[in-house]
Amino acid sequence: MVPNNYYTSILERLQAKIYAFMDDIRRGTNIFEGRRSIEEQLSEEYHARFLIELIQNADDACLKDGQILIVIRQEPSPRVVVCNTGKGFTRKNFESLCTLGLTDKNPEEAIGNKGLGFRSVLEVCKSPSIYSSDINRPENTQPNFDGYCFCFDPDELVNALRKTSEGFFAGDGIPQMIISGEPFQLLENAQPEIVGSLKSSLNNPEIFEHSCKWLPVYEMPIPIKVSDPLLPWAAKYRSATAVSIEIKPGTETVFRKALAELQPYTFLFLRNAKNISVYIENSEDDEPRKIIEFVRAIPSSEKTGEVRKGQIEVIYHDSQTWADICGKEPESLG
Repeated sequence: MVPNNYYTSILERLQAKIYAFMDDIRRGTNIFEGRRSIEEQLSEEYHARFLIELIQNADDACLKDGQILIVIRQEPSPRVVVCNTGKGFTRKNFESLCTLGLTDKNPEEAIGNKGLGFRSVLEVCKSPSIYSSDINRPENTQPNFDGYCFCFDPDELVNALRKTSEGFFAGDGIPQMIISGEPFQLLENAQPEIVGSLKSSLNNPEIFEHSCKWLPVYEMPIPIKVSDPLLPWAAKYRSATAVSIEIKPGTETVFRKALAELQPYTFLFLRNAKNISVYIENSEDDEPRKIIEFVRAIPSSEKTGEVRKGQIEVIYHDSQTWADICGKEPESLG
């Protein structure tokens, strides 16, 4: 991966969180334990709302009369990708997503202004990925996801912590924490007494396992490559941001319930997007195939300050496919 300012920004954020978490371990303050507990509670409170929450976020990011694409992937495992036109992530957008309860949204201009809805994906996904385009790209040019591109990966972070702890006791020095091939320092201040207190904490099996459990993985973004073949296709539709979530085993019922709730009335709250299309992709298709389209008609007489009025039309291009995906009878659709 060729480093750029966005890549560097992600690494800086991850390094800062490692410093903070190691300090929390050695002091025994359990600050991050409380935050992870809140995240888990949120995923329960937002039961089966992850798709609506992602659509709300996409609508907030859209320009007026923008477009939202929802792609349902069947192979190699169930996955949903939500894309939107508009601008890519700014530094404030990035920091807000990585910080529980922090938002840069204006409550007068956005539906969700608490910055918590994104955590709803944790009910069905362990490692969500976010791809965003450079916000400085010239006008009228196609986005290509060259901005903030990162994921949250609990398994990689916990494994890195375990290997680092093993290295701490295998030698005399302070080991680095290797995450996605990048080295990170454990301590910002490596004074002997600080190193000793951290080493003592990590050497305590109870404290160490407790630390692995409450590692703030959803505040620790990991930079990723744009390797998904779906993204160039989404860029052709001028998508500036894409959120990809792989459905974890055991949550398929929740996944189908969320899909089944995609009905015209669920989009009445949207402020910006005029068109929402749902596509299905499988191994036999050259590119995703549209199966549902929601279109909101905005009156041409609309003026700034007026309430946006219109109607939402739903078109089922392939009702049987949609019924198969979300477990509904074809007769109940449309």
